[in-house]
Amino acid sequence: MPRDRKYSFRQLRASGWLLALCCACVPICRKQAPAGVTHGFAYIQKDEKTASANAGSAGEISAYKIQTARAVFQALVDARGDLRLQRPALALTRSESFAAWVDPDNITVWLEEKTYDLCTGFGPDSLNALAAILAHELIHYYEKHEGRGSAEEEDADHLGGFLALSAGFNTAGIIPELLSRIYRQYDLPDHLDGYPGLAERINLAKSAADKSADLYEVFEIALYLVAFQRHEEAALCFGTVLKRFQSREIYNNAGVNLVLKALSHVPDRDRRNPLELDPETRIPRAKPLSVSYDARKDPDRERAFIREQLLNEAIRLFDQASALDRNYAPALLNKAVAYDLTGQQRRAQFWAQEALLPAQDQQGYQTASDAGILLNDLQAAADNRPDPVVPPGNGLPDQPPKSFREQIEGIDLDKRFSGLQADQVVGIGQDPASGSNAALAVKYYTGSKLMVLSQQSGSLPGGSAILIHLTRENYGGQTATGLRIGDPVGKITPIYGMPDRRINLTNGALLIYQSAGLVFRTAPGDLIKGWAIVLIEKAASRV
Repeated sequence: MPRDRKYSFRQLRASGWLLALCCACVPICRKQAPAGVTHGFAYIQKDEKTASANAGSAGEISAYKIQTARAVFQALVDARGDLRLQRPALALTRSESFAAWVDPDNITVWLEEKTYDLCTGFGPDSLNALAAILAHELIHYYEKHEGRGSAEEEDADHLGGFLALSAGFNTAGIIPELLSRIYRQYDLPDHLDGYPGLAERINLAKSAADKSADLYEVFEIALYLVAFQRHEEAALCFGTVLKRFQSREIYNNAGVNLVLKALSHVPDRDRRNPLELDPETRIPRAKPLSVSYDARKDPDRERAFIREQLLNEAIRLFDQASALDRNYAPALLNKAVAYDLTGQQRRAQFWAQEALLPAQDQQGYQTASDAGILLNDLQAAADNRPDPVVPPGNGLPDQPPKSFREQIEGIDLDKRFSGLQADQVVGIGQDPASGSNAALAVKYYTGSKLMVLSQQSGSLPGGSAILIHLTRENYGGQTATGLRIGDPVGKITPIYGMPDRRINLTNGALLIYQSAGLVFRTAPGDLIKGWAIVLIEKAASRV
């Protein structure tokens, strides 16, 4: 999947991120790995005679190398967000035998300095290369692999690639070249005992990179499907991702999708629902509802039953996220909102309070603010005070003052969709209701990408196809009204009016203009991060 975000070791050091993370854990730094270390899932393995001859020379590993490797490693572990297992430590060594490996007995990932130095040769992709090999070893640890065959290696590359993407690194296309360089630098034969041959490992890595990119695209489109209230399709996408990669963020977002779907079965109310999607990546479909009464004779009871089922399933998903990380504040807050919607205000208050402290500790300002909003609203309801929810009008129009024909890179969605030559096609899975298979087609342009979700045989269950054209980080163009990436968010509403909906993200928000088919994505600091044009075609799809 093309991405433009690249970092060098020097850029990371200057960013300040390194300083923020370098105190998170204490690595072990040695000239050679200590006796008693288990070399589980070593990336390579030299024979003992060659290994001893190439043992690291005297001297300490520089603090800069340690800090840089630690920062990348910490970002990957945080993105995994799975605290069911003890967080592994990272250790650097001057041995030259294994490149990198997992020591399950000491819960440590070891990285050889020679491999670190090799990664620096990737220039602007140096951190991506380092993330690729560390993510590979982390997947071996988290997935509890027991063998070292082709299936395990492809799995580690595949899920490791998605983990790296979730942490902000782009490893696509790097691992095949990384493998080749490691084999050359370590002077290895193409075939090592206990490993697939080099050619096979390279082919597996290429296949894994494609699978990682597929998962990432499915995860991203799910966010926009939630925003445009396409909850069935969003559930299908979340379910596809969760079959291969379980994380607190995905469970959380799947739960939010169900809560928002449940809101369509709730009478209108003024109280805010500060739900939060986590777009960083990083649902199982709700079970079919069974009723024991005639819904046609009692539609209100049917709506209440569906609402209760959806909210209970959402709470279960938030619990799944919390099981991976009990201090994951967005899931705690969203569970509070779900309990509030079920009428269990005491539980809602408890979980909102539980979300507040970790959000503050983790500098999750948006989450802490939303938790405070919910607590204030719950207290107002308990005191029989009017909810301080819907702010008074600010003089801005409720609808856009005029219609704007938005395009990205001058592309007309209606015309370009016809006969689209996709760069990537991903099978989403079977829709239980229709029994047909959905597919996601992706076309990449210079500064944007077009995503088309439809049935492989034609259209989605509702007889429609969904087109989402997204700006990418490098997009230098502007909206029809002159807005650009990086502009203040405050410029949006004077032109487009108040959005129909706002969905909070852990690092910004989505502002949805339903009738205009437009979504603005904001970033911390109230800046425009990008936008998307959404078109729902009622006619049969042509993908």
